[in-house]
Amino acid sequence: MSRALFEITQIYLNVVDIIIKRGKVEEKRAKFMRVFAKVPEKIRNEDIIVVVDDKPFTWNNAMIEVKNDSKLGKKIIKVLEKLKII
Repeated sequence: MSRALFEITQIYLNVVDIIIKRGKVEEKRAKFMRVFAKVPEKIRNEDIIVVVDDKPFTWNNAMIEVKNDSKLGKKIIKVLEKLKII
């Protein structure tokens, strides 16, 4: 295999890996949003569901971070998965 073909193959595999990882992230975000939709409105703004980086987050705060696809939103999703909330 030529060096150029090898490099093209590596780039292709990296792109495929990124697409797969992105799909998994989107799947987790969608799962969070489905659970969020089932939570009564009164609870969404009152109950703290997770603490990340020593900051408490209600459902509404968490939704903002998850919707914005921020680093904090990704951390929130990881913690909620560990807690089996999503």
